[in-house]
Order: sequence, then C-alpha cells, then structure tokens
Amino acid sequence: MGNTTISFLLYANRKFVKNEFIKSYETFTISDNKYFTAQNIQSKNDFINQKDYYKYSGEKNASNLKNGEIITFKLKEGLFGITYFESK
Repeated sequence: MGNTTISFLLYANRKFVKNEFIKSYETFTISDNKYFTAQNIQSKNDFINQKDYYKYSGEKNASNLKNGEIITFKLKEGLFGITYFESK
C-alpha cells in the first residue's frame, strides 16, 4: 500500500508543475576526455560528475567538454515542492 501511495504522490507532483528553473555547472576537472567534475555556479557545494551528466543530458560521450565550459540542466518543481529532471 505504501508503494502505491508514494507512486501516486510522485505522479501528482510531476503532473502539476509549480516552477521551472535552470541549474548551471562549470567544468573544472577533465581527465582522459571522459571523466570530469563540474561545480554549480550558484551553489558552490553542488557538484556533478560524468555519471550525472550522462543521466541528465542524455549524452553518451563527454569528450567534447572543455575546462571552464558551462553545462545547463532544466529542472522542474512539482506540486509538492519536489524537484525533478524530465529526461529528453
């Protein structure tokens, strides 16, 4: 019963969008043309790596990224204030 309730609430959260916003990250460490770390421009304690980049961007290769490049993701805040990423 608990899983059904949670699933319904998450569905309702995504069905009614309260806010959309952009998160921007600047790459600062790249090695072997595929491993990297990027820091959120607005929140200095928020980082992503290549695994997050592949998941959120839908890209399969990070070799085209350069140091200092800005990566942006469009996020949404749902009815209950839960932030989520809608894949492409």
